[in-house]
Amino acid sequence: MGFDPTAAQDAFNAGRTVAPAAVGSQVLIMSTISLLTLVLFNVLRPRNKIVYEPKVKYHVGDKSPPQISDSFCGWLPPLIHIKEPELLDKIGLDAVAFLRFLRLVRQTFAGIAILTCCILIPVNFRYNRDHVLPKKRDALSMLTIRDVKGNSIYYHVAVSYLITILVIGFIYIHGRAMVELRNRWFKSPEYMRSFYARTLSITRVPKKLQQDIGLTEILGKSLPYPITSVHMARTVGDLPQLIEYHNQTVRDFEAVLVKYLKGGIHNKARPVVTSGGFCGIGATHRDAIEYYTNKLKKTEAAVEEYRSKIDARKPENYGFASLAAVPYAHIVARKLAGKHPRGTTVTLAPNPKDIIWSNMNQSRRSLAFKRLIGFGWLSAICFFSLIPLFFVAALANLDGVTAAGYLPFLDDWLGDSEVTFAIISGVVPPAVSGLLTVFLPRIMRWLGKYQGALTHASLDRAVVARYFAFLVISQLIVFTLIGVVFNSVTEIVDEIGMHKGAKAILANLDKLPGKQDFQNLHQHLYLLVEILPPSWFPRRLRPRTDHQIALGLVQDPVTSLEEPRAIYVNGRNHRDSNMLSTTYDCGVQASILNLYKLFMAAVGLIFAPLVPLVSLAAAIVFWISSWVYKYQLMFVFVTKRLWNVVINRVLASLFLMQCLMILTIGLQLSFRSTKMAIAIPPILMIIVFKIYMNRKFNKNFYYYLPDEEELRTAHVHSTRSDTVKQKLQSRFGHPSLHSELFTPMVHADQMELLRQVYAGKIEETVEGKTRDANANVEVLGGLRIAAIQQSDLQYDPVIYSRDRGRPPEHPNIIVRPAYWVRPNPFATPAELFRSTAVGLSSRAAANVTHSSLVYFPAAHVSSVVPSAGRIRSSRADISAHVDGVVSDATRTRDTPRRPDAPTHVGGVFASPAGNPVSFLMSTGNLDSFIISGRPQPQVLSTSQEIRDRGSLFVATIYAASSPVQAAECIAHLSNVVHAQKPASHEMSAWRCMVLKNGCTGLGGPDDFEVREGSADDGERWGGDKIMTVMRKQGIIDAAVIVSRWYGGTMLGPARFSHIETCALEVCREFKRREEVKDALTTLRSLDDILAQLRDELAVLKSETAAPVKAQDYSGWIDWDLHKARRLIRAREGAISSVKGLISTTQQMGIQK
Repeated sequence: MGFDPTAAQDAFNAGRTVAPAAVGSQVLIMSTISLLTLVLFNVLRPRNKIVYEPKVKYHVGDKSPPQISDSFCGWLPPLIHIKEPELLDKIGLDAVAFLRFLRLVRQTFAGIAILTCCILIPVNFRYNRDHVLPKKRDALSMLTIRDVKGNSIYYHVAVSYLITILVIGFIYIHGRAMVELRNRWFKSPEYMRSFYARTLSITRVPKKLQQDIGLTEILGKSLPYPITSVHMARTVGDLPQLIEYHNQTVRDFEAVLVKYLKGGIHNKARPVVTSGGFCGIGATHRDAIEYYTNKLKKTEAAVEEYRSKIDARKPENYGFASLAAVPYAHIVARKLAGKHPRGTTVTLAPNPKDIIWSNMNQSRRSLAFKRLIGFGWLSAICFFSLIPLFFVAALANLDGVTAAGYLPFLDDWLGDSEVTFAIISGVVPPAVSGLLTVFLPRIMRWLGKYQGALTHASLDRAVVARYFAFLVISQLIVFTLIGVVFNSVTEIVDEIGMHKGAKAILANLDKLPGKQDFQNLHQHLYLLVEILPPSWFPRRLRPRTDHQIALGLVQDPVTSLEEPRAIYVNGRNHRDSNMLSTTYDCGVQASILNLYKLFMAAVGLIFAPLVPLVSLAAAIVFWISSWVYKYQLMFVFVTKRLWNVVINRVLASLFLMQCLMILTIGLQLSFRSTKMAIAIPPILMIIVFKIYMNRKFNKNFYYYLPDEEELRTAHVHSTRSDTVKQKLQSRFGHPSLHSELFTPMVHADQMELLRQVYAGKIEETVEGKTRDANANVEVLGGLRIAAIQQSDLQYDPVIYSRDRGRPPEHPNIIVRPAYWVRPNPFATPAELFRSTAVGLSSRAAANVTHSSLVYFPAAHVSSVVPSAGRIRSSRADISAHVDGVVSDATRTRDTPRRPDAPTHVGGVFASPAGNPVSFLMSTGNLDSFIISGRPQPQVLSTSQEIRDRGSLFVATIYAASSPVQAAECIAHLSNVVHAQKPASHEMSAWRCMVLKNGCTGLGGPDDFEVREGSADDGERWGGDKIMTVMRKQGIIDAAVIVSRWYGGTMLGPARFSHIETCALEVCREFKRREEVKDALTTLRSLDDILAQLRDELAVLKSETAAPVKAQDYSGWIDWDLHKARRLIRAREGAISSVKGLISTTQQMGIQK
């Protein structure tokens, strides 16, 4: 069978049209799913608040969202009544900007839908009814411009004018409001306190100026305001890759542990890892646990060694400079914008956590090369991504393809089941399209990073801009041109088949567009099915975009319920099971989230005059989305800053709409009439409006421009404050120089199994913090391993922080609960009290086991213990009415009552079995501290106070010869010393010399080992900083606690400097005291030796030795060490003299 151009053209056109049945089935299915989603959300929300209202429990500082009721639609009133000023304070400027964009498009498309549906649909319907034969029209085509000709086309031109004016007006109104919000954000205390807000970034610094004084020379002559500090970045080499290698090894090790420990280790073969070999041949099999344990110890040691050998004198080609006030920095940045002093580029510094550090040192030459390669790859990837669109277009109308007759089985299918045929043709295209575009945004993001993007925010903007351009070009422009080209080619083939000459064919080329049925251009009605319905389409068919926000509401509770089972049954790694971190990915998904809403707006605008139903569908989607997203941003997640990017794309879509109108009129008039000019003025209006917006709003949007009063009253920071505290170096140093390495983590219930795995290799047990959650840290086989609770997997502070990747310095996490302890029936009262006071600090306490710990409120402790005099009670710390579950400070509405929780009967608490109950508080309050018979710990030294922006730091050191004593000292400081004014954080570390397991001490030094541990108490990495100071100072048999009273302002890395300074002061004092003690011990020994020698000398001389009063050195502990050493030298000299006298006397006796 030969090629039939007419049949091929019919098949191609059929694939690019949409059957009304397909549209109807798609709308019906998605509307039903949306209604079911709404009902299920209202049912599940009150019962799953950790999923639907995580910000109520986990939020930064005082940024808690408003309370909502548990009624069926109780979430609606806050969405209606909470306005932008309050939202700005609660969720930040980026989220408010996104909601403002949704408000813009919903209002715009509401107006557009009214214009198009009330004016154009009647015009189109009347024209099709009067001038188009019934067999050439259908229900959908009668509502479009497809077959409209003559003077009726000018109704569409008039509506395009109205749409342009409407869009421009709304953009102006909302753009002005965004500038006001932006300025309000600039003036907010949160922004004014940010150090990066008054910092400048200087990139592409010439080599001869790559030093701190060089930065001052670059900026000195240009700045009207003084510089408080400068910092030239230093190279870090391969350190970031080495840290990532270590962290990836931790992930691999955790995966092995989770799989091996699942279900117990009895009769299980130890996991094996293979290395080396080729295709499985010649590989070496090793024990996986030992392999990863040794590997992690080596990589951790390698990182520390690498850090110690970093060449601090080798600079990079970028640096930072801080100014005294925020307005100063903005004024200078605006003044130097585009001027490039000494060849550099000076801009406002981004948040340090937003910087892509690997791209900061790129030279202009390397950037040009990478951008060229990147755009080449991007062009190739986008070109090959167009191929699947042809199949998507064919799937969009299977009945049209069936009518062409090339696929006979489709005809049989249509005859057997018209319903399934319509459903497949309506549902499959958006599903296939979604699957085809899952990876493209991520590829674009990777290419953007490769091409030198300096911040994650700029990367987000690049992804939106590029992927939006790809979607518009591929699915709107190219697809239209392909249709025209394909139809033109088939016409030429048809004429060749009619044996026309080349001259005749070339002469008819200019007539081909006019010969094309105008419906070919407007067969993009399939976009109503292809683009808009995926916003309602089920989860997991696209990346996490807007449609998941609705359907994810009812699926995430199922996910959260499956998490415990997934960890134990499916062997998932707990590091990947953080429910909230998987709910919303703050990186790639923020840009994709904006992108799909933006593309829907583009489709609605471009086709509004041509297909009015598209604008109506877009209006419905945006009105629903604005409510859903407002709830999500208030109670669930955050988004990023993309306002200017999306507004520019909206204007570009408006521009394309007018171009399409010009093309429409041109095809009607064969491009030969001056009447085409009637559609040109709106394009000029758009261009003029864009220029006006840039000149009026851009400078106020990007920079804070204070008036004279604001400039005069601005808070000015001193040069000494910035220089002495090294704020710039600590905040804008490369993260690899101070970032913490991952700590392997396992579930707390699996730690006992892990101890069996390491079989006697336990070296220490401490209470501390890992980088992810509160945890007990144990050193097994020389490796620190953290045990985390299931509840800790529900909170990721990064998600709820305003700035990308910045964990809150003082997260508002619920108060740690109290515990009640089932007493050992064989323990004496003294043992009971002692174990209760320190039971949680040491699992070795004989009378307290892990299974005996149960949540219980801290209240009425004095009514339980017989001897009330041994308890100090503070009524201010006592909770409200006790109901036997949890105190008001720790209990939530959904906390279930434990069946074995104690009850309060007749003023005495008792367990269900009737046993008396003893108490232990894990937080610092006097109700729970029981004074044992042993003496209270004595403070050896306290550091000087350090005050910084309201926060107070003080270090205390105690003598502790065992882990139990160290725990007692820490508890004593928290529960007694600081009881009246509890510290926000009690960071601690301890080091003790103890006997090894199974040793007696008779074997010499080899029988002893140093055990150490640390605890952060909510201040991440604080315990590790103290431990580092203790190791460097060689402190043993001591516990150091650094107390911090939080002042309301986050200090960033500066707090670590304060912690180390305080710890160093008390460690030096402890070391001095230890040296004095050693000197006094030596002095006492020398006194004894001297007394014995004098007695011996008196015997030789037949004299009676004069009685010598023993020296009392107890008050000499504060002596200067040098004085003690001088006394030692004096005693040694006296001993030497007496020995000389004895030798002389003995010789004289022999001679006699």
